[in-house]
Amino acid sequence: MTVQLPEELEQAIREKADALHMDPHEFAVRMLERDLLPDRNDGRILWNGLTVAEWTIRFDEWVSSHRDLPSLPDEALTRESFYRDDG
Repeated sequence: MTVQLPEELEQAIREKADALHMDPHEFAVRMLERDLLPDRNDGRILWNGLTVAEWTIRFDEWVSSHRDLPSLPDEALTRESFYRDDG
């Protein structure tokens, strides 16, 4: 089966697939499987049709990309700092 997609839809698929480092064809097939064949869940989680292992890899990459950020001081994480009365 060949499906003719509107240009903007094809571009959106390519952009999302690229952001996930996936082949656009594979990304589109996963989206269709997720939406049209929900009973055939083969271990893929809902977010972007990734398997748990794939999602974990992407999540670890995201966490690693934030290593150089400054840490918050302990005082910033207290209940009092969240509900401070500035009044």
